[in-house]
Amino acid sequence: MHVSDPARPFPFEREWVPPEPDADPPIPPDANPHDGCVHVRDRGCGDLIFLVVTGAARGQVWEDLTPYDQHVGPIAGSFASWYEAELDLALNWAEGAAEPRV
Repeated sequence: MHVSDPARPFPFEREWVPPEPDADPPIPPDANPHDGCVHVRDRGCGDLIFLVVTGAARGQVWEDLTPYDQHVGPIAGSFASWYEAELDLALNWAEGAAEPRV
């Protein structure tokens, strides 16, 4: 598998949930699951948040939870909506109204 390239097509069009632990995603053999995206947040332990910049999901924010045998899928329709939600969460946490999220 090559290093991800934001200029290549993003290989997913919809959420993918691994059918079993350590399953390979249904992408072309020459693709990287993070092609066509820019990483915007690393929550640790391989849990990644990224902005899709190419393909059908362009402009959406997705997360990759495959290190936990969970999905690769969209979490926000746009970077602006994701970022605003993150800021709201941070402000609520700072005011004591919410628990911090890792």
